[in-house]
Order: sequence, then structure tokens, then C-alpha cells
Amino acid sequence: MNDFLTIETTAKGTELLLEGFFGYWPIVKEEVMYSLEQVDPDEPLDVYVDSMGGDPDTAIAIRRMISAHRGRTTLYVQGDIMSAATLLPGAFDEVVTDPFSVWLIHNPSIEPGWVDDEEATAMAEWIRIKKEQMADMYVKDSGQEMETVLLWMKSTKVFSGTEAVELGFADRTQEFSEKRVEAPADDMRVAAAAYNIPAEDLNGRTSPRQTKTKANNTMSQPSWINKMKAALGLGDDKDEADAVLTIKELRSKADQKEKLQEDYDALVAKNKELEDKLSDIEAEQVTAEQEEEQQQAADKEAAIQAAIKSFRITASQKDEWLDDYSDKPVEKLKAALERIPEGACKPGGSDQPEKPKTRASVQAAGINDQVAKDLGIK
Repeated sequence: MNDFLTIETTAKGTELLLEGFFGYWPIVKEEVMYSLEQVDPDEPLDVYVDSMGGDPDTAIAIRRMISAHRGRTTLYVQGDIMSAATLLPGAFDEVVTDPFSVWLIHNPSIEPGWVDDEEATAMAEWIRIKKEQMADMYVKDSGQEMETVLLWMKSTKVFSGTEAVELGFADRTQEFSEKRVEAPADDMRVAAAAYNIPAEDLNGRTSPRQTKTKANNTMSQPSWINKMKAALGLGDDKDEADAVLTIKELRSKADQKEKLQEDYDALVAKNKELEDKLSDIEAEQVTAEQEEEQQQAADKEAAIQAAIKSFRITASQKDEWLDDYSDKPVEKLKAALERIPEGACKPGGSDQPEKPKTRASVQAAGINDQVAKDLGIK
């Protein structure tokens, strides 16, 4: 088993091999995600695992990715499945384990390094939360009681594949030929250099190597870490943990930017929707005003025709009356016409009145004073 997590998909794209250490570097999760994207999400997926464990956050992230696969998923435990790696089985529809495989669950731990009291407190809180999360997953996966699971984690529970079935972590045992990750030779050499692993160890079984702390608190670091620090603008006094924290901060900022962009796009869409509604309302208002104007014109025309028919005014006076009341409501026109005596313009006499123009003509025609006022006659 390799000292680093090696990921490989088969030619058919239905098998995924996870072998090695679940490192906390973001690239591990991204590589698994990339591999899963190459697989048809509706096709069955077989995953073979052989791992001594690693970072629980990485294992939980991979667990979520597997859970999201729509096709049937089967996990084959072909070697060791320990520590954080034991968080994976709960994501699968079926868990098949070699009867001679070794399972191990325990409390999460962290290498404190050189930290002050506040940092140590934060680390302890992280471990507490992670322990609770892991315990919840083990209870859900196995069906065991929480008290039992916590006792197992505290004492570092080690059991075989056969016992894993009895304890509820696996569905059945099966002996099968171990699948090996066959990475190209060049890739193996690059990996060995990146992780400070002797090339001869890559094909053997070794435990995860621990990075040793020097007296000056600087850590031996792979060249890729130095390149990463240079790209992030970190000094020589920073280690890989600082690089990871910086990357997480950048990713958090990127997520915030993406969320702000989504909120902005939503506001733009909402504003467009409100503008469209306003345009519709304005169009309806214009239509209503036009209909009102048309109705007013029709009503005025009807009032004029009624006045002509009752000989209150003559037909030749129609346009003049309409002009005088063009900017007044129809009620004003009707009131003015009704004040003119019916038959005042009846044909047959020399006294046929014209539309009055002066106060004297108003009096001569016998028109009401209010009518004269409406007509602007002084």
C-alpha cells in the first residue's frame, strides 16, 4: 500500500481504486471528484479500498461524493481499512470485505506542533467536534449503540473482515484477487519525490510517514510545498499547514465572491421582473386612459346629438361646443346643455338663437347664467 492516496479508474469507467493515505491536501478531494466525473452517474460503481486512514475531513468529503452517485455502489475492502478510511463504507449500497482484512476505528487525533494556549484550545474543540461527527456516522453505518461506539473509539477497536460483518459495518465477506493501482513509472517517481518517499517503498506496505520537527520548528518539506508557498506569497517560516489554511481562506473568499455574484444576479433578475411588471402596468394605464378618452368623446358626441335633437342648439354649433368642452368632463357639457331651454333653437322664427357670445346675447337667448359662465362669456 502506498504512503499517498492513489486513485485510478478502469477503462470501462465503472471501477475506482483508492489506495494509500487520505491526505488533507485539497488536491486529494479534487482528484477523487475528477475521477467520479469520468463515471456515468447512473451506472453501477465498484470502489476498491486499501488504506491506513488519514484526514477525516478528506474521508468525509469522499463519502459525500460517493453518496451522491445515483447508480448502485459497492465497496470492496481488499486490504486494510483503518482510521479515517472506515468512514467510507456508510456511503455504499453494499460493503464487501475480504475476511482477512483488518479494520480499525479510534478517536481522531492531531499533531499540535508548536502552538500557544489559544491554538491548543481550538485544536481540542476541533477534535471534540470531529469525534462526535465520526461517532454519529459509525452509529448510522453499523446500527450499534452510541455508548458502544464511543467505547470502541476510545479503546481503538481492531477487528477482522468477518467481525466487520457481525458488527454491522459490512454486508458480506468474499475472498477476491486484490486489485493494484498500476501508475505509470514516471508518475510514481514524481509522487515519490513530492512526498519524500523512497521509490522502493512505493510498491510495498508501509505505515504513513510522520514529518519530523526540527529544533528551529521548520519542517522538511517536499519541493511542491515550496512551490505552493511561493505561489501563495508565504515566507520560508511557513509550513504546509499554513499553505492549506491560506488555500482554505482563498477558497472561502472565492465562495463568498461566488455567493455575492449569485445574489447580484438574483437582484438583477428581480429588478428586470419588476421593470417588466411596471411596463405592463404603465401600458395598462395608457390603455385605460385611451379608453377613457374615447368613452368621454363618445359621451360628449351623444350629449351634443341629444341637444340638437331637442333643439337646444343647432347642428352648426356642434363643433364649437365640442371645442369649448374638449378639456372638460362630459358631465360639465351635459349640465351646460341642460340649462339651455328645450326648443330654444327650434326652426321657424327669426328669433332662432345663435350660440351666445356676450352677456347681452345670453340674456336675449334666455340662457342660464351658469351656462354663460361655463362658456366663458362675460
